[in-house]
Amino acid sequence: MGRATGIWSALIAVACAACVPAAADGSLRRLNAATARVQVFSEPDAVQAVLVVAGRVVSLAGTTLRVWDATTGAPQATALDRELVRAIAARGAMLWAATETEVIQLDVGRGVVARAPAPPMPALPRLAVDATDRAWLASGTAIVGLDPVAPIAVELGAEITALAAAADDGVVVGTTAGLWRVSGAGAHDGADHHQRAARG
Repeated sequence: MGRATGIWSALIAVACAACVPAAADGSLRRLNAATARVQVFSEPDAVQAVLVVAGRVVSLAGTTLRVWDATTGAPQATALDRELVRAIAARGAMLWAATETEVIQLDVGRGVVARAPAPPMPALPRLAVDATDRAWLASGTAIVGLDPVAPIAVELGAEITALAAAADDGVVVGTTAGLWRVSGAGAHDGADHHQRAARG
């Protein structure tokens, strides 16, 4: 669907029934309509990911990435406008985007910073960036830590369902067989920290 022309035309005061807080007795109470606002950024695309990066709202709908000014709602062009993006992640002021063939690191205000080849992705990928700025791309039962010198490839043997950056040089991975911690040292399950895979 095309870009909206009246991006910031709708600023509506509504009662937000989907996020109503609980009263003291545990029952739901309705917010006063004056306490909540909905700001419309775009036409009603099916958005599967949204991030706020360096004062900008970044959304991913299908394979289309869009960037908006978080204050004015104005759309902004990026170097990824023509890319088919499958997953996004952010750390600090930087954005990472996974396409069919590569992972792109982007300063949303200036342009592309780096590109790295992406491995084959049999399923919808998940992307996270650790504290060392290494991007981790997970798809199906495998996860790859992208590194220009020594990439890390780990096969977990279970479908990956969730991915989050850890506080250091790795990620926490949710799978259909439990929770794992993956870093440069390999993959460890949450029970006994037994090393199951190492640097690829």
